[in-house]
Amino acid sequence: MKVTTEGRNTEIIKVYAPQTGCDDAEKTQFQNDLEQELTRDNILIIGDLNAQVGEDRRGFETVLGPFGYGRRNTEGEQLLDLCIRNNLIIKNSWFKKRLAHKITRYSWNGEQKTLIDYVIADREAGKSVIDVKVIPSENLDSDHRLLVTELKHHIVKEVRNRKMPRIKTWELDKVEKRTEFRARIVEQLPRGAIGDVEAEWNTFKTCLVETATKVCGKTSEKVRDKETKWWNDRVRIAIKDRNKARRARDKEKQKTNKCDQLVNELEAVYREKKLSAKRRRCAGGCLLTG
Repeated sequence: MKVTTEGRNTEIIKVYAPQTGCDDAEKTQFQNDLEQELTRDNILIIGDLNAQVGEDRRGFETVLGPFGYGRRNTEGEQLLDLCIRNNLIIKNSWFKKRLAHKITRYSWNGEQKTLIDYVIADREAGKSVIDVKVIPSENLDSDHRLLVTELKHHIVKEVRNRKMPRIKTWELDKVEKRTEFRARIVEQLPRGAIGDVEAEWNTFKTCLVETATKVCGKTSEKVRDKETKWWNDRVRIAIKDRNKARRARDKEKQKTNKCDQLVNELEAVYREKKLSAKRRRCAGGCLLTG
């Protein structure tokens, strides 16, 4: 699978390595097959490598980060050697995480906890990896936990072609523009024959285009939604009035809210005073009776 990250095509290779109990020939064949896929640039390897690289970085500082986990086994040693040969980085070990966000496999009895699922990248693809973590609550009915990696994703913007300017012919709907256009055409068209048909057509066409450009003008080269036939002074004024009315409405709403708040506060004060007066009246009645 290929994805575009940071403006580059990154190839993602999903792998599943032979388990620890498999014979050495099968493990060697897997490493050879994987190594043949590493001849290209921008490679990202994800999956179950069935190897424990541990947390000891000595001799593998360029491959293994400071946040590894556990002990190293034979398969882990072989994986580190493969990474050294092919200039790869084990990205799991470069992000500081809690143990629950590191461990990728729990035995069914819960006694064994290992990190055997990895995100491995070459130098170029590794720049796009900004996080690797385990989701401990997701096991997908397996002894493995879900391993998630986050990549910088570069969205290629669509290149928009420049808009070719065109004559605003809709301006001729206006009486004054139409009258001016006719007058200029009559004034500029030559009288009598010019030559052959082709020459007369070119003269007539040039006169029409140049006159229309002077009278009506042209649209800009920029893509503007408002530079269309329906956008005119009436629409502009209507939208301006709409925006003005909306601002006035919002202002009145604010005033109404403040008034409602003031009324509620006054009602609360009134209820408090009324209750206080009632209590005093009751107290006074009790004294007279006594």
